[in-house]
Amino acid sequence: GTMLLSPLVFYAHKFQTGALPPLHVKQALGTGLASGFIWNIGNLLSILAIPSLGYGVAYPIMQCAILVSGMWGIYAFQEITDRTTILV
Repeated sequence: GTMLLSPLVFYAHKFQTGALPPLHVKQALGTGLASGFIWNIGNLLSILAIPSLGYGVAYPIMQCAILVSGMWGIYAFQEITDRTTILV
């Protein structure tokens, strides 16, 4: 889905504004590759853990990644500061 939608959004922006959006490749390439590498290592290790733990235990642990990343964004990077929004 991302491979189809990203170019569509990119060219919709160009069509609407007449200019290409800034890509910031030099600033984002290193951190983007590093975060993708770390994420894929985590996925690989979670797949390898399924035979040892069993699917009934491993799957809920894998789903906790959403909760952990949300808390990481809220508290470490302060992406959301409004208490009402955090509670919802």
